[in-house]
Amino acid sequence: MPINGYGIFQRASKLSHASIPASILNRFPDEIQYDDNKVKEIGIDIINEMIDEIYERTNHRVKGFHFYTLNLEKSIAQIVNKSNILSQILLKQESVEGNEGDGSLNAQDKNTKDRKKSIDNAIDDDDDDDDATTTAKRAAFAILHQI
Repeated sequence: MPINGYGIFQRASKLSHASIPASILNRFPDEIQYDDNKVKEIGIDIINEMIDEIYERTNHRVKGFHFYTLNLEKSIAQIVNKSNILSQILLKQESVEGNEGDGSLNAQDKNTKDRKKSIDNAIDDDDDDDDATTTAKRAAFAILHQI
């Protein structure tokens, strides 16, 4: 779950009885705890560091990361955009899309193309979303299905 505000972060950890390591808590000094934009930025960095560490410690065997968005998909889009691991998936997806017209899709690329089509169909049902939200939903959904 992205860290979108320090108060919410503290409340969620208290309700779940989670112990937050001092190395994470120390990244939120008193002077920024009420600056939601700065807290979000630090939270995005923390989550990306976690993704990198999990991916490395498992020798790249992790097949997916699950995010609880709580209707805050834009934070997930920022996580994806800043993550070297997760953004590679989107680049691969764009590469597959680029090959669609030349008939050179292999079976794996065709499966990826089919998954993308189902993602697009699921997302297109939400006409109220702006472009950033739609991109965030597509990125989060694609990551869950393509790692």
